[in-house]
Amino acid sequence: MEYRIISSNADTLNKWIAIALGFTIPISTALDNTLLGLLLVLWILGAGYREKWQQIKNNPPALISLGLFALLAVGVLYSKSDLWDALRYFGKYKELLLIALLIPCFRDEKTRRRGLLAFSLALVLTLLGSCAISLRLIPEYFFMAAKPSLPGIFNASTFKLPITHNILMAIAAFLFAQMARHSSVTWIRIFWGALSVLALFNVLFVVQGRTGYLILALLLVYFFVDLLKWKGLVLAAVLGTLLSAGAYWGSDVFHSRINKAVNEFSQWHSDRPASIVDSVGLRMEWYRNSLTIIRDHPVFGVGTGGFADVYAEKFQGTSTEPVTNPHNQYLLTAVDLGLLGLGVLLYLFYAQWRLARMLPSALERSLAHGLLLAIMSGCLFNSLLLDHTEGLLYGWLSGLLYAGLRPPAYSVEFST
Repeated sequence: MEYRIISSNADTLNKWIAIALGFTIPISTALDNTLLGLLLVLWILGAGYREKWQQIKNNPPALISLGLFALLAVGVLYSKSDLWDALRYFGKYKELLLIALLIPCFRDEKTRRRGLLAFSLALVLTLLGSCAISLRLIPEYFFMAAKPSLPGIFNASTFKLPITHNILMAIAAFLFAQMARHSSVTWIRIFWGALSVLALFNVLFVVQGRTGYLILALLLVYFFVDLLKWKGLVLAAVLGTLLSAGAYWGSDVFHSRINKAVNEFSQWHSDRPASIVDSVGLRMEWYRNSLTIIRDHPVFGVGTGGFADVYAEKFQGTSTEPVTNPHNQYLLTAVDLGLLGLGVLLYLFYAQWRLARMLPSALERSLAHGLLLAIMSGCLFNSLLLDHTEGLLYGWLSGLLYAGLRPPAYSVEFST
C-alpha cells in the first residue's frame, strides 16, 4: 500500500515537473537540466512501467524517436571521434528520449492545457522583457549572466542569444495567434491577438535572427491557409509582402541582415574558401564539404559525434577552417548516421505531420503543424537538435501534443 502511495505521488509530481519544464525552456538552461533530472527520477519512481510502455509503444512519434535515439547510441560504438566526445554529442539528443518520457505525463487534456499556458507565460515574459530592453527601461543584457561579444549591435533579447530569441518569438507570434483564434471569450482573444502582433513586431523590428524571419514567414502562410484555405494563401502573400517591405525599410536590423545575406551569397565562390566573418559563405562551404563526407560514408555514416574529427582530418592541410557541425541538422545526421539515420529523422517528421490531423483539438492540430514547420525549416540552417533550447522545445512540445493521440483511430489513419 505504501509503495502504491509513493508511486501515485511520484506520477502526480512528475506531471507538474513536465508542466514547469515548459516554463523554464525559454528562460533558464540550469533550471531545464534540474527539471529533466527530476523528471527522470520521478518517472522511474512512478513505476507502472508496463502501462507506460504500452502508451509509448502505441504512439508512433514516440516510438520512432526512440528508434532514432537507439541509432545514435549504436553510432557511439563506431564513432570516428573518441568515446567521451561521442557520448557528449549523444547526450545532446536527449529530446528524442524526452518525447517518449512525456507521453504518460501529458495523457490528460487538463495537464496539456496547463503545460501550454506555462510555456505561453514564459514567452510573454520573454517578449515583455525584450520590449523593456528595446525601450531602454532596463539595461541591455540585464537578464544574462555574461555579455556576448556583439560589437556595434544593440541586443534586445531577453534570456537567450538573438538567434534563439527570434526563433522563440516567431513561434510565440504563431502560438498567441492560435490561442486567440481558438478562444471563445472576446477579451481573451484580444489579449492573445495583441501579444501575437507584438511578438511579430519583435521578430522583424527589434532583434536580429534570419532563421526567425524564415520561420515567421512560414508560420504566417500556414496560419492563414489553415484558417481560410486557398484564400488564406493570397492574404498571406499580401500581408507578408507588406510586412517584409515595412521591415526592410523601417528596421535597420532587418535591413542590414537581409542585405548582408544577399551580399554574402552573391560573393561566394566554390573554388575559394569563405571568410571567417562570411556566415552565408561558410554555410555553403560546410554544406558542400559535408556532402563529400556523406559520399564517402553513405549508409551508416561516421558515427555519433564523428563529424568534427572526420571534417578536420579530411580537410587537413587545406585553407578550410575546422568546424564542429555543418549548421544543418539533415547533413549532420547524414554524416553521423548515414542515409539510414537521415531516413529515420525524416520519417519521424513525416509521421508527426500526418498524425497531427488526429490530435483531439483544433488548437493542438494547428500547433503540431506549426512546430514541425518551425523545426524542419530551422534545421536547414542550424543543427537545431544539438542546440539546447531549440532541441528541448521540440522534444517537450512534441511530447505534450502527441500524448493526445488515442488508438485505434490514429493507427488506422497512419497505416493507410
